[in-house]
This record gives sequence, structure tokens and C-alpha cells, in this order.
Amino acid sequence: MKLIKRKNGYYYIYLDRLRSVSLKTNDEVLAHQIFEQEKTRYRGNKVSQIEKIQGITLSRFRNEYLKLRQLQDITQETRDNDTLAFRKFIDAVGDINLRQVTKDTINEFKLTYLNRGDSKVYLDILMRSLRTAFNYALDKGYIDKNPFLKERGEPSVFFRIDKELPRFLQLNEIDALFNAIDNSAFLLAIKIYLYTGIKRSELIKLTMQDIDMQNGFIYVRGTKGKKDRAIPINDELKTELLKYQLPEIGFLFTQWRNADTISRLFHYYCTKAGIKAKLRDLRHSFGSYLIMNGTDIKKVKELLGHGDIKTTEIYAKLTKEHLVEAVNKLSFGS
Repeated sequence: MKLIKRKNGYYYIYLDRLRSVSLKTNDEVLAHQIFEQEKTRYRGNKVSQIEKIQGITLSRFRNEYLKLRQLQDITQETRDNDTLAFRKFIDAVGDINLRQVTKDTINEFKLTYLNRGDSKVYLDILMRSLRTAFNYALDKGYIDKNPFLKERGEPSVFFRIDKELPRFLQLNEIDALFNAIDNSAFLLAIKIYLYTGIKRSELIKLTMQDIDMQNGFIYVRGTKGKKDRAIPINDELKTELLKYQLPEIGFLFTQWRNADTISRLFHYYCTKAGIKAKLRDLRHSFGSYLIMNGTDIKKVKELLGHGDIKTTEIYAKLTKEHLVEAVNKLSFGS
């Protein structure tokens, strides 16, 4: 900071070469008094800001960031992913200083949860949430660079995952699963999965207002991208809904308010049925059988709620696989 008297006779404080503030006085004594006060205040703020940056831990930054996210126009699913990403990251690497997070720290996080059985796809979702959070930290000046961003000449912290054909349940596996489930509510939940292709986060949010039996639609509201969608109720699903004692109002499944509970139950019944599958395979089964039955890919995109048709196109590969399998079954032997 410098105090300079310009040719116009007035005193100015120069913060740096480009920024200056007029003191609106030509009194030298008064100008020096104001200058000394401003120097003290400026240095105090600068020290305070340095202490804030150096002392901000992951948990402290998380609290600030998540509070901000509550004010932003994002889905609850995105907020949940943010919260979960921070919880798992801090659990793996500790509540360290924000500036101590490096690519090595991120690799430690990845290795921890790979060893605990989490998939690479799942970890990429969490890291995308953290990447956005660290972009905010970068904008605030808490860090000098975002460790989740790829730098030239260095590999990305994200996993390189080759897109494979979606895993879907064979008909005999579906039969075995149905026979293994001895809970009527959970059996209905699984059939809703298979006949609508919804996600688990969407399933637990279904209310009786979303079930339109008269017109034959299930409405999935407030999903990612804020696009609601209507899914026709299959005749077989309608029969199951009519057999089940539905609540009059409120959530369709009042007993499950945590999506992880659905996954644990599914794993239990798959083990009981002697099959290996993940909950998301039910959604894949919905999309896969639609494609293999000749449904137009644009309709499948709409039913699954995909924002980009490229996401749906992976199911289109099933058509070729399905045709090859059908031809291979031909036998014209003597």
C-alpha cells in the first residue's frame, strides 16, 4: 500500500499498481491519519483471511459448502450425493486441511473403498460431487488448484471404465427371485422396478398421488434434470397393485425411507434365490427387454428418463447381440 498525492492535489491510497482509492482530501495530516488506519485494517483482514484459508479442514469446508448447496436449485439426489461423498472421503483420509488434499490422498480414498467392495462407477459418482465442491473452494481462494481436475501429462483421478452391455436378469432368474421373496411389499417393489425401470431413490419417493390407476400411469416426479415422467402401468403390474393393500395417502412404501435398505433386502433375496445380481440390474432388465422386443430407442430413453440418448444407446447393442444369439440357435442338421 502506498499514499500518493496526485497532480489534482488530492491524496490516493494505492493498493497495488492497478487499484487506487481516493481519500477525497488534500490535507496532508488527515491523509496520513486515514492511511495509517487503512493499513492496520487491511493487514488485519489479510491475516484473518490467511488464517481462514490455512486453518480450514475438510469438515469445516463441508459444512460451509453443504449449507450453500441447500440454497441452490439442485435435486435432493445431488445433495445426498454431496453429503455422502464428504462423509466417505473424510472417513478414508481423515479430517485433514483442505490444502493437504492431493491426488495421492484421492488414490488413498479410492483404494479404501475398492477394498470395501464399492464399484468404480459408484466411486466416480462420489468423486464428481467432490470435484464440484473443490471448484467452489478454488473460487473462494481456499486452494490453489483442484486435485480432482486432470492436469496435462497426468492421468485422471477418475476410473477409465469401458462401457459394457448392461447386465439384465434372465427370465429363469426372475422366476427364482420371485419365488424366493416371502415379503409381499418387497415383491411388489421388485415388480415395480421391473415393469417401470425406476431408480431406488425414485421408488422410495413414490406416493399414492403418483399412482394413477384410473388412467394407468405411474408418475415419477422431481428426478435428476427436474424432468417428470409418466410410465404406463403394465397389465400384470396393475394386477399386483390391486392385490396389495395400498395406503390411502402418503408414501407407497412407508416402511422403507432409506434407499440402502432396499439394496440390502435385494441382496438377501438374491442369495436366497441362488442368483448374482445388483439392484440396478432390474432397471437394466426393463430397458433391455424393451429393446429386445423391438421398442424404439427414443421411447426407451423417455421411459428411463435419460437426459441424453447416448446413455440409452448402450441398450441398442443388445439388439445385435440378441439377433446373433437367435441365429446361433438355428439347427438344420440331418
